[in-house]
Amino acid sequence: MKRNLYQGFTLLELMVAAGILVIISTGLITLFIYSWNLNELNKQRLIAANHAQLFLEEIKACAYDSIDDYIINFNIDDYHADFGQFGRLTDENITFDADYGSHVTTVTVTVSWRGLKGRKTYELSSKFARQKSAL
Repeated sequence: MKRNLYQGFTLLELMVAAGILVIISTGLITLFIYSWNLNELNKQRLIAANHAQLFLEEIKACAYDSIDDYIINFNIDDYHADFGQFGRLTDENITFDADYGSHVTTVTVTVSWRGLKGRKTYELSSKFARQKSAL
């Protein structure tokens, strides 16, 4: 009975296979980390958009002449319960910028927070018009 002396892998073949496995694994881990960071940023942007929309909806419910009072008296701590399951963002700050016209006011809500790679901002604007009956 003749025995085959060339069975199995050589050390060089094993090292090449291990090297290929390391390169592929490194690429997959890098892709996973990038995807996780992107997912976290999108989650933060969604929360910021929801917060900006919440305050624009509250301004929409105000009378046209009381928009300025809402902006002046705004305190983010009064709305902690309204943020729902997501809560507040890290170091979240919300500011308003209003461009008052005689019949139309443009309100811009800016939400800023500390994200994974520095400060992030999200802006949402809306126009509010004086009702014809109030003219």
